[in-house]
Amino acid sequence: MKKYLLLSGAIALAILVSCDKMLQFSPFVTDLASDEQNLTSKNRDLLAKYKPAAKAGPDSIDFAFFTDVHFDYKALRKVVNRMNNMPDMQFAVCG
Repeated sequence: MKKYLLLSGAIALAILVSCDKMLQFSPFVTDLASDEQNLTSKNRDLLAKYKPAAKAGPDSIDFAFFTDVHFDYKALRKVVNRMNNMPDMQFAVCG
C-alpha cells in the first residue's frame, strides 16, 4: 500500500512539474502576440496623431462613453453601429 501511495505521489509530482504551459500561476502571466502588446502606448501614439475636425479646437477629442450594457447583443450591436457612423468620434469607452 505504501508503494502505491509513493508511486501515485511521484506520478502526480511528475505531471505537475511537466505542465508549466498548462498551468498559469498568475493572472498577469500571458503569452501575447506582438500586435497585442503595448496597446496603451500604441493608442497614445494614435491619439497624438489625431487631427481634430475644423469645428473642434486643437486640443479637443470627441469620444463616446457608454455603460450599463445589460441589454442583449442585438441592441448593443445597434449602439456600436451608430457610434461607428459618427464621423467626428475617435474612440469609445465602455464603463
